[in-house]
Amino acid sequence: ERTDTIEIPRTIASVLGGNLTSNSERKNLIYVIGAVTAPGPITFEDGIDIMDALALAGGPAPDADMKKASLMRKDGTYAQTIRINLKKYTEKGFPARYILGREDTFYLPRREAGFLGVGLPVVVGVVGLISSVVILMDRNGSQ
Repeated sequence: ERTDTIEIPRTIASVLGGNLTSNSERKNLIYVIGAVTAPGPITFEDGIDIMDALALAGGPAPDADMKKASLMRKDGTYAQTIRINLKKYTEKGFPARYILGREDTFYLPRREAGFLGVGLPVVVGVVGLISSVVILMDRNGSQ
């Protein structure tokens, strides 16, 4: 009795090799993640742009870094990332619009922490606490 063996190459994730996304239709969604009020999927509509998506996600969070936004676009088996300075985009209006496609992901990062890895409110609070302690110690020492 004779048996044949057929080997099918697999990728690292043990998924069949090849372009699986080209055979299936893309989801009717875009994704907004990061420092936005309501991150998550949004229903795709023709002509939706990056500012529409930001508005539908509730707008930027207070600690959003508007200078370092990015848009990840799927192109078959590959994806490309476009960096967008939304601060400049909203001030100058150039380019005119970033139109989104199905399954695009818009990411708005949070601002990096400031001095010693902590934000300004924490630094101000610590300085205020130290000042209060020094004033109380000075007041108690002079009595």
